[in-house]
Amino acid sequence: MQPDNEQVEKFLSDETFRDWVRTGGLRHPDTYWSRYWHDHPAQQPTMREAQNLLLAAHLPDETVSPERTEQFVAQTLTQIRPLGRVRSLWTWPVVAAATLTLALGLSWWRMQSGTPNRVSRPLETGIDVPNERPRETRNNTSTRQRLTLADGSTVLLQPGATLRYPIRFGGRNREVALTGEAFFRVTKRPDQPFLVLANGMVTKVLGTSFRIRANDADPTVTLEVKTGRVAVFAQTDLDQVRQSPGLSAPSLLVTPNQQVVFERKTGQMNRSLVDEPALLTIPEQNRDFVFTDAPIAQVFSTLETAYGVDIVYDSDALQRCTLTAPLGNEPLFDKLTIICRAIGGRYEVVGAQVVIQAEGCAE
Repeated sequence: MQPDNEQVEKFLSDETFRDWVRTGGLRHPDTYWSRYWHDHPAQQPTMREAQNLLLAAHLPDETVSPERTEQFVAQTLTQIRPLGRVRSLWTWPVVAAATLTLALGLSWWRMQSGTPNRVSRPLETGIDVPNERPRETRNNTSTRQRLTLADGSTVLLQPGATLRYPIRFGGRNREVALTGEAFFRVTKRPDQPFLVLANGMVTKVLGTSFRIRANDADPTVTLEVKTGRVAVFAQTDLDQVRQSPGLSAPSLLVTPNQQVVFERKTGQMNRSLVDEPALLTIPEQNRDFVFTDAPIAQVFSTLETAYGVDIVYDSDALQRCTLTAPLGNEPLFDKLTIICRAIGGRYEVVGAQVVIQAEGCAE
């Protein structure tokens, strides 16, 4: 099957496709374009043709900035397209001419641009990247936009959000910078922590999923953890973390169903429960949360395991209390309301804990 001329142009014009080629292509099977390759066999000749053009132009050499690369590819396409209209299929002379044009042009641009010092340096974004400028993606649409990073981590950018990230993660840490709101699902790399810089707050993870809201107009930055654990600290302590294999900066440990609100002006961090804690684990012994004359300690223990939440109560005062109730699929706080009504008490969220206040139950 011959490659499609117009589709080759589309691949060459796609920044994410060029990044995929630049960072190794099919050597990273978990990336979007590798999955696209395997799911669309009919497109493979066209993808291979576009890939060969880019490789012939030595695009993996990071000395050419992404902006210059994109500009030159656009100019090259304007030269290739008139050739492509002569025949419906690419022929060897056309491919050779296009390859030579792209390769020679980029080589000239390298000579004009010079070669930067090959050192690892923090850029104006605060991201520490080895030897290259970071990418910047802004979601200008009205829907969420999905990004797949070089390590396989995925980011769901909300409308208006911007993410800056390197083409490859080659340093001690994997660092990105966020403005706006995004949900991260981070690939585990125990020897290379993942850092998110967001308006003065840094989130450090090894592999987990979480949401960050860091709008420029807001006085606070909010982190919500869905799975795993993360450490949060002020960006002023970032140099310590970059230099240390272990976490050395003063930080808060945040677990699932917890959130941290970072005050940008003061640097103060407050940890609490999220507004609607999600069910993390379905109890094997009580999958439907149906209790019959169950000791209240057993009920609270079941909820703690299911939601990953600490429930504090006076075990001596409530030792005679039992519960008979089908709690079912109600949210956690609704479950707690039902329980407190049954034992004549009330609950209060204090920080990242739930505190039960009740006088006890008669025999």
